Amino acid sequence: MNTASQKKPGRNYRQHEFFSNIQPKKEKMEGLVPYLPLVAILGPILGALIGALVTYRFVVKRKRVNFFIHHTEDLTLPLQQQQSMVVFRVGNSEVLNLNRALILIKNTGNTAISNFEFDVEVPNQHSMCIAESFSENRKLAGAIDISRDETRGGYNPTFTIKVPFFNAKERFSIRLFFDNTSDEVAIHCRMEDVLSFSRDADFINSNTWQAAILRGVMSGLTGFPVRFSR
Repeated sequence: MNTASQKKPGRNYRQHEFFSNIQPKKEKMEGLVPYLPLVAILGPILGALIGALVTYRFVVKRKRVNFFIHHTEDLTLPLQQQQSMVVFRVGNSEVLNLNRALILIKNTGNTAISNFEFDVEVPNQHSMCIAESFSENRKLAGAIDISRDETRGGYNPTFTIKVPFFNAKERFSIRLFFDNTSDEVAIHCRMEDVLSFSRDADFINSNTWQAAILRGVMSGLTGFPVRFSR
């Protein structure tokens, strides 16, 4: 057996191989030298931007409310397609059709809102129009007050919703039932230091790529997954 061919590499060979591996890395580092001044300039700027973002996200008090509005749905349309004449009785009123509008309200800020208030308006003429609230939070559900502007009669019926204390990340929904045309409801919210946004909940729920991007952005801002159900 030829033992000479099985000898381990000598010390000089290993040193040569070690320094050969270092040389390309050294050349790469030397190639970055011209960019060091740029890094020195951009580093503090990026650090300041990240610090400002963290401060805004977790420290600065932000009062922000999102209204997610589903498109109005005619609940009686499938039945009317089968029967030519259908009459419904709601309380003391008889109606030929029944529409439902659903609004989800979320405090997407990082602080509570005292005396939170907004109006919901149903455009056009509606002889029957009622509103109800719902929340999985029992304390919040018991605190929601709904009143109707009786001066308008059946034209553009408007409801005022009030909550004495609306905590961050809390949510509740408002459901409206009305007759006649399936009009889209309107939200009116004007409160000092409170940012309010109205969103199309059905679009956000859709499977389009634009909706997927919007869900991702909103999930990052609000801190929880964004999906809605009726």
